[in-house]
Amino acid sequence: MCRHCFWILNFIWNINEIPERYINRRWRRDIIPPDLRSRRNKYGNANNGVQKYVHEINTVVEDCIDNLVPDEKMLQEFLDKVKALKIDVEKNVQKTPKKKKEDTMADLTGTRRPGEILVSNPPVGSYKGCAKNTRIMGGKELGIKESQKRKVMCRNCGGTNHNARTCGKEKVTKKQCTSTNSAKQNNSNEASVINP
Repeated sequence: MCRHCFWILNFIWNINEIPERYINRRWRRDIIPPDLRSRRNKYGNANNGVQKYVHEINTVVEDCIDNLVPDEKMLQEFLDKVKALKIDVEKNVQKTPKKKKEDTMADLTGTRRPGEILVSNPPVGSYKGCAKNTRIMGGKELGIKESQKRKVMCRNCGGTNHNARTCGKEKVTKKQCTSTNSAKQNNSNEASVINP
């Protein structure tokens, strides 16, 4: 819940404490310790009187702003007065240096950042089942890739996609080739004699 909800619970319904049963345990898991959230941490080692004044000043200024919101002219005058007061305070009071971000983080965590980092990130291991480094190609790309490959020709039959060792046909010799060719020519001659 935001601070507005707490304000409504506190000032309108007079509820000062939320019952334990309405607070979830997970809300408290990463809670900041109370001593780090206190104004004492923000304004250094200030005593309780200073903290009380700081709280009262914040309350008075917020109340003035809430009352002046409807009237823009009066809100502008209030802003000018606050700016003039700020200039007067800066003249009379020595400005304290702001806390560095590293100092604030060191106060919150309780340790300072080391000058030299001795621990490095672990090496990234390979995941099971993710060994492929190439993308999956489509059918068209596979066809183009296959067509660009050198075709294997058979010495026996002259066919492709197999060699002489895996060829199912018997080896054809030159004599057999010449005899088959002459037989084909004789058949064609006989056919021409029968059908002039």
